[in-house]
Amino acid sequence: MTTNIPIEAKEETIWCDCCLNEDNQKVVAIVYCQDCDENQCEECDSIHKTKKFRKHVRKDLEQNNNSADKCLIHQNSKLTRYCKNCQNLICNECSFGHTNHETIPFDQSIDFYKELIKEQKQCTKNHFQRINGNFEQLNNVEKHMNTKKEEILKEISKFYLEQKKLLDLLEKHEKKLTNDFFTQISPIMKKEKQSMSDSKSSTETLLNQFNEVETKINQSNSFEFFQLFSQMQLTKNYEENQNLQFPKLCKKHKNEPFKYFCLDHKQLLCVDCAILNDNNCQKSNNFKEGYEKIQNELEILTKKIKSRSGKKKNLFEKSKMKNSIP
Repeated sequence: MTTNIPIEAKEETIWCDCCLNEDNQKVVAIVYCQDCDENQCEECDSIHKTKKFRKHVRKDLEQNNNSADKCLIHQNSKLTRYCKNCQNLICNECSFGHTNHETIPFDQSIDFYKELIKEQKQCTKNHFQRINGNFEQLNNVEKHMNTKKEEILKEISKFYLEQKKLLDLLEKHEKKLTNDFFTQISPIMKKEKQSMSDSKSSTETLLNQFNEVETKINQSNSFEFFQLFSQMQLTKNYEENQNLQFPKLCKKHKNEPFKYFCLDHKQLLCVDCAILNDNNCQKSNNFKEGYEKIQNELEILTKKIKSRSGKKKNLFEKSKMKNSIP
């Protein structure tokens, strides 16, 4: 809030800033030089008559003091009252324009301003104390935050180190499990690979035998065919050897005795083999019956081969006769 503090009515003497009189007493100033920023006496003011200082702006102090308590609007009227609404000094003529305002005498306005300044000072002091208290409280909060910050950073660092250790352990465990897995699986894979290689080799051998049999069939060489076929069967020429001795124990199932003969697969079976074997297979507990079935199949196959050989022989003779005719 802007206030116009009244100038005291009691005049004060203004002394020259530059010099003293012969008795070392102060000399009354009569002008104020704005360029020199000094109150000057009559002798000092005479310097401004020279060309160098002639343009300095000077004011008559006596005129200013006399006009200090004059109304700016009504220049010949003195300021006698203070308007609280306008917060300004007024003269008697101005008071007619402030009829609805609260005005007090000039002397009371000084007391009013003193009280007003006192109240504002106290309010400012109280406000300063509140600000100072808040500032101290804010400093305490900042200190507390900095302390907590250090604690939080320590906790984060500790947690990070723990997690890093855990990750390192997991990584080591993962590598160990991987190495253990490959260490255990490698022999198994090697064994399976060897087994498959052996199976592949035996299968290729069997296929080669079948291809050879098929070739012999196509070439109509009955003797070589029967010789190869007999090598692929479990038994050999029962008619030539009536006292043929079959193996009695199964090596696959702890040397259990053979009980059956599979007519479809043409092989001997123990009880466990019969259980594991396909239920759709024909089984017989008479070994001779099984062998006779093989012989019947051989006879049928032999007849087919002979018939096929006879046809080829006839065709060969016919072609030979045709070639011999002139």
